[in-house]
Amino acid sequence: MTLTKKPTTISAGLAKSKADMIYRALHGIGANYNTVYNALRGMGHNNYVAIYNAFCKRTCNELFYGKQKRHGLEPVATRSV
Repeated sequence: MTLTKKPTTISAGLAKSKADMIYRALHGIGANYNTVYNALRGMGHNNYVAIYNAFCKRTCNELFYGKQKRHGLEPVATRSV
């Protein structure tokens, strides 16, 4: 039995846009759950994964490395020995 990967039905740009909407809705004090719900409503599993990946590309890199830069730290990969 072979499994086939179904393609997403949204573009990478739309996935990033929805990820940005979710980020803005959850960032700071409080959360706008209606915005999150509307961004994810009607999305199938593969589209959800595309949004998740776009969200992580944005937040993992910007939040983690952004905090390091604010505190004067460099990412481990670029630190000189």
